Amino acid sequence: MTAADGTDSGPDEEPSEPGMTLEELSAETGIPARTIRYYQAEKILQKPNRARSDARVARYTDEHVERLKLVAELRDRGLKLPAIRQLLQEGDASTRVADWLGLDSSLRGSWGHDEPRIVSASELSELLEGTPPGTQGLLEDAGFFSRQGQAWLVPSEPLLDVAAGLVRSGVDVDIVVEAVVENAKVKGIVLAETEKEINADAVLASNTSTISITQLAESLERPQNFCGMHFFNPVHAMPLVEVIRGAKTSDTAVARTVAYANKMGKKAVVVNDCPGFLVNRVLFPYFGGFNALMRDGADFQAVDKVMERWGWPMGPAYLMDVVGIDTGVHAAQVMAEGFPDRMQPDFKSVTEVLFENDRYGQKNGKGMYEYVTDKRGKPKKVVNDDIYELIAPVCGERTEFERDDIIARLMLPMAIETARCVEEGIVGTPAEADLALLYGVGFPPFRGGIFRWMDTVGLAHLAEASARFAHLGKAYELTEGMQDMLANGKTYY
Repeated sequence: MTAADGTDSGPDEEPSEPGMTLEELSAETGIPARTIRYYQAEKILQKPNRARSDARVARYTDEHVERLKLVAELRDRGLKLPAIRQLLQEGDASTRVADWLGLDSSLRGSWGHDEPRIVSASELSELLEGTPPGTQGLLEDAGFFSRQGQAWLVPSEPLLDVAAGLVRSGVDVDIVVEAVVENAKVKGIVLAETEKEINADAVLASNTSTISITQLAESLERPQNFCGMHFFNPVHAMPLVEVIRGAKTSDTAVARTVAYANKMGKKAVVVNDCPGFLVNRVLFPYFGGFNALMRDGADFQAVDKVMERWGWPMGPAYLMDVVGIDTGVHAAQVMAEGFPDRMQPDFKSVTEVLFENDRYGQKNGKGMYEYVTDKRGKPKKVVNDDIYELIAPVCGERTEFERDDIIARLMLPMAIETARCVEEGIVGTPAEADLALLYGVGFPPFRGGIFRWMDTVGLAHLAEASARFAHLGKAYELTEGMQDMLANGKTYY
């Protein structure tokens, strides 16, 4: 090629591609290439550009370098990847992270360069010393600290000090949520003490999954300001909150609690007080159907596969492991006491055997399944054949059940109990009940909810299944309301 001055400038050269390759990015940041790929898959790191000359070649920029540096610093400070992903994905990531890390004092205002730190449970108690009961739950909900495994992450200790000081001095609050151990006596004491520390018009709510709100209100001077607020585990993933109205709960308390749940980004459904409220009350007949199938010789793996193919995110055995076998046994006892005619089994269940053998599910690594940590650090279920020997004394001879029979024996008790809840006024409408099951337990979304499913298959189909499984007990008996709807050709929608 000849230059403008007539001299030979040498052979033509391809213009260099902007950015760097994956290997160059790895060398620049000191982060292994496979880790970078993992961050991309987990949506922690944005996707690379593509080279103009070959779209198969990824090109990374300074933005990728800066993001990886932030991720490394966050990990050094003790954050786990799910928390990092949430932090980076909410709003303006650069501003939020810089502010959160104290990298720019102008973004932190008068709080200066205080750094986040990990504290133990005892250290957190010291920081909150002198505050009234319920303060920890209140400040955690407000974002002043968050749980990280067995410890706590405090983004700004000076800010937490100010918040705790305001609470100690009796700052006005609109609502306080109690979330202590699931024990009626302990909750009653904590609620009564908390009520003395808050304004007369403040709402007091209890995060409980089984304890009667009307019963808990007996220890309070202002029961009209008290209600239940039942979150579902895992709280960060499950959108539903049941707002439970006790016998003396006012409309104002309910409305304020619903507004608070909405402010948190949750889906609130108002229900009336009864054992199990709505979701647990209708979920445990489903688990009861599973236990009866196991008694009659079903294979729990086969049952899980059928229900997962039907649309559930996990089958009943896996779901019980995730809920917690100990939690499930306790809740089942509450349901049996509240509804003995249809939820009191006349046989020993596999879940009771698991509980007696300290197999509590995913929380301690062994339940119906056993759990190992996969390469992403998440629990992975595996089957240990020893479980079959353990549960054999309460299970019949191994039997292969038809797919439709498995579905009917699990879904019919749940459907009937949900219909009964609407008829009794525990929940206002079929639509609200459908919403609760969709957001609270992962009912298959494409089926639209349990009432929509009942309309789809028809009450005549359910009546036929009810008759076929009548020998299994009252849990399979259609309600009077369902029988009336069938006789009159009515549907729920």
